Amino acid sequence: MHFSCARMHSFIPPRMRFHVVTASDDAPRARVGTLCDDTTHCATPCALAATSRGEPAALTRDVLVDVETRLRTRDACGDARERAFGFAVCSSHARVRSGARGKRKRADADAANAEAEAAAESATVADAGRLVIGHYRDAVWHGLDDRVGSSRLVVACETSRGRVWVTSREHAAGARVAGARVASALADERGGRESEKRAMARVERTLVMLEETVRDARAERGDFGILAALVGGESVAARERSSARTAEFIEREKARDVVVGYVLGGFFAGEDASTRGACVEASLKHVDASEDAFVYLPGSTTVEDVIDNIERGVDVFDASWASETAARGRAFCFPVDEDDVTAIALAVERRRTRATTGADAYSLNVWAAAYKTDFTPFLPTASCACPACAEHTKAYAHHLLQSHEMTASVLLEAHNLFRWCAFFAAARRAIQNGTWSAFARFHRAYAAASRT
Repeated sequence: MHFSCARMHSFIPPRMRFHVVTASDDAPRARVGTLCDDTTHCATPCALAATSRGEPAALTRDVLVDVETRLRTRDACGDARERAFGFAVCSSHARVRSGARGKRKRADADAANAEAEAAAESATVADAGRLVIGHYRDAVWHGLDDRVGSSRLVVACETSRGRVWVTSREHAAGARVAGARVASALADERGGRESEKRAMARVERTLVMLEETVRDARAERGDFGILAALVGGESVAARERSSARTAEFIEREKARDVVVGYVLGGFFAGEDASTRGACVEASLKHVDASEDAFVYLPGSTTVEDVIDNIERGVDVFDASWASETAARGRAFCFPVDEDDVTAIALAVERRRTRATTGADAYSLNVWAAAYKTDFTPFLPTASCACPACAEHTKAYAHHLLQSHEMTASVLLEAHNLFRWCAFFAAARRAIQNGTWSAFARFHRAYAAASRT
């Protein structure tokens, strides 16, 4: 099936647009698309690298360029504008500081301007064309903190820099500082279970924040897209209400000039997979995820999660799982598709030696003493062309970890980001080629075998 963009808006361009290119016949909501504006060009489904002030903290620009070049060579990207991955930036890192006794403090005007210029330059230099989405919570830490009650429209966020309080206006300003072209609206979200009454109250408060965010965006008349937040915790009824009320607001206020998509908030905070699936379905029940609206789900943590949610209609994920795995000294080693036979063969051998290597079906524990004299790459170069596998060995990475060298983080982060993005490229090919069912079946069978 082929779609074209049926609605083109004339609000202040350039504005992020989503064009559906191909939808899967065997999973109708699994689709390949393109997110683009005058400077951005990104194929979906895609992953966003977790960042600090605009780029992954462990990866320097030369490594990022190397990773992307190798990905483009491997996947034979036909469009020179297309980027292999995007960035998820945390607006609270860029704009709001946590002061003494938990009180929010703002830097003086001169310091704020200097910080804004430095951060914006960091986020944009050599990264033209990259999709950058701003969120109010850190993609890796992703603190869900509802301990602070307030009558004001603020959100308390736990980040690597401590707790910060963010208003809608500060969040939008911080996202711009960090180089984002699209940002989520603030949301009153909470992970885990709570009463349905409280979940419904959070839905209403999130809608008020969305109204404020849209009003501010229109007043500034900038080239900035907003993602409407869909919340409701583990309550299917609250999730469906959030979906219906948000769709109603967008239609009533004709807010498509600034609302370019949706972000699903409050997931991956301890809920079981079946509950999460039902809540994602409810969240998307009433929204218009069409040719010019995309869906972003932060916090995905497994291949199975991504497969399931692509089929539910999610377009953009993040790479926080890759960063967290690298931070624990582990290197991805799962096959990206059924043709990745060398990795599959390696996985079979690895399960036999799991007791000594600490490996599992998805990652190698590079800390393990078994790799002290293993002079092979994380994965055979026929399977992985990342900078770490092309130029280094497990023994070298093991030595760097044991020596607490920062280069270990660089190698692991580069490898995991490459592997994660290669998986998304394989998913896009499967949808385009009409082989999505076989692709999804392979990964679900691999995940099931890993649990036996």
